[in-house]
Order: sequence, then structure tokens, then C-alpha cells
Amino acid sequence: AYYPFDGNASDMSGNGHHGTVSSATLTTDRFGSASKAYQFDGTDDYITTQGSLITGTVFSAAMWVKIPAQGHNAVVPLITFGYSGDGARRLDFNVYETLTEMQIGTPGHNGIDYKSGGAKLFEYDQWAHVAVTSGDYSLSEVDFYVNGVKYAANYKGGGNYPFPLNNTAAVIGKHTSAPKGSNLIRYCAGSL
Repeated sequence: AYYPFDGNASDMSGNGHHGTVSSATLTTDRFGSASKAYQFDGTDDYITTQGSLITGTVFSAAMWVKIPAQGHNAVVPLITFGYSGDGARRLDFNVYETLTEMQIGTPGHNGIDYKSGGAKLFEYDQWAHVAVTSGDYSLSEVDFYVNGVKYAANYKGGGNYPFPLNNTAAVIGKHTSAPKGSNLIRYCAGSL
């Protein structure tokens, strides 16, 4: 899928995975062009796609992000693949609000991360290009990128790494943060 956010959330790849916007508002992009990015308020904004976007352990995801300082070490959800509403089988691509960590993860606090050791990977309120690639969803086969600089995954949390079914929609800017049965939902605060 390819979402240029050029006034809407249409998938311009030709695959028909168009997005439905829920409360996110159009904003200025990294070039200063109006209505070419979406602003997420961290409270209830998200975009739901039509159909699954990844179907196996080999995948990549990339986007431009602009994250404001928020005063706590929270997960900032960028996109959730295989979103089912109950959080039971999903794969999240996140950054941490401290901008020192990037993660892909599954329910139950299972994740593969890059932890910088305290150095920010990019600056608050500045556009950055972030990406993740996976060869087989293992610590040795996951790499993160920030503005073209590669960061090999260096942390694996939890003990169970079920790969999501990915047979449901993806959600941009929202995820449930615990396995099935939890009501805890997190939203992105920033621009994508």
C-alpha cells in the first residue's frame, strides 16, 4: 500500500487498501504543503485501511513522522497490522515518546526493538523518515531505519513471538497495548 495523504487516505498503489479517517485532521507535510499529512491528537484519531497490508514474516513499512514532546515514556503507535479490535493477533510498529527506541511487537509485551541507550534517534517536532524491515521476524532479521541510517535490532522482549494472522485491516495511529480482553488503547500524538 502507498498512502501519500494528498488530501485523503487513498491507497495510491493500485491495491485498493483505501483508508477511512476517524477524527485525524489534514495538516502541513514536511515540505510545508498544506493538507498533505495527517495530524493525530493522541486521544481518538486513527485511520483504518481496507484489507490486510502484510501477509507474512518478510515485510517492510516506512513513513514520515513528526512527534512532539509529551512528557512521559509512552509508546507512540504508528501502524498496527492485523488489527482485529481486541488486540489478540496484531503486529505493531511503534516509536517511544523519548525517541530513543523503535519497536515491532505482538501482544503480551513481545517485541523486537532497537534501543539507542539514551540518545534520541531524531528530534521532537521535526519530520523524520522511519522504517522497519523484517526477513523472518527474528532479532537477527529485523532492522530499523531513521532518515536512511540503519539500526539493527538489539533487544527481544518476552518469550512468545506469534506472528499475526494479518487477515484483517491495518490501523494507522492506534493500537490496543495488551492481549485480548484488555480495554487499554493507545493513540498516536503527532503527524504522519
